[in-house]
Amino acid sequence: MDLQFLIFVFPAGVILCFRELRDEHIFVIIYAAVASYFAGVMVRLMLTLTPVVCVSSAVALSTLLDTFIDPTEPEVVDDSQSEAGSGASTNGTPSGSSSAVAPSKKAKKTA
Repeated sequence: MDLQFLIFVFPAGVILCFRELRDEHIFVIIYAAVASYFAGVMVRLMLTLTPVVCVSSAVALSTLLDTFIDPTEPEVVDDSQSEAGSGASTNGTPSGSSSAVAPSKKAKKTA
């Protein structure tokens, strides 16, 4: 049984569990320590290590994605309003710089 790249992300996930010590994080920390020890003693006990490797690697990857991905939505331009409001110039682009910008989905939901 091969853990592939998760074996390198596993320690980062366990370290990230130390940032906020709640019951579920303490469980993952203790489970990781005990399962790592017993998997080192007997190879068949890798089956007990695999679930905690997946969980702690998911914690590390989720933290990484939360850090570097911006969840804001981009502004949506409504093409039907800009084509109807202004004529096309000779090169095929709409003439004038007054393109109407539609409100985002979040703005529509709150309104």
